[in-house]
Amino acid sequence: VHYCQIPLEQLFLLTVVSVKMHCHLNQTLGLKKIADFFGFSLSEEEIQTVVEKSGFKTIKEKSSKTHGTFGKIIFCKGTVGDWQDHFSEAQSKEMDRKFEECLAGTKLGEKMKYELYCKA
Repeated sequence: VHYCQIPLEQLFLLTVVSVKMHCHLNQTLGLKKIADFFGFSLSEEEIQTVVEKSGFKTIKEKSSKTHGTFGKIIFCKGTVGDWQDHFSEAQSKEMDRKFEECLAGTKLGEKMKYELYCKA
């Protein structure tokens, strides 16, 4: 098995699932956790500004300026697991195989909850 052994304290894993489950309830808390992880000290005003400017609606509205014609494709309202709608059966099987090869049985693989949210 070939994968990089990175200590968990050096990882900040942010998934769509965790964002949907936790951050929408308290974006400020989520942003504070990210800032703490990177060692940033932000004032309440700075945090509020980032929260306002990084919301999905705001980013989507500006996507044509920031990402051109791809903005509508990149910033579409998705649901957990809908990535599978964009993969062929062969691609889904390859994704499962790579997960098993590289991440199954690791702490990172466990945190991803692959079996629950991703496995085809």
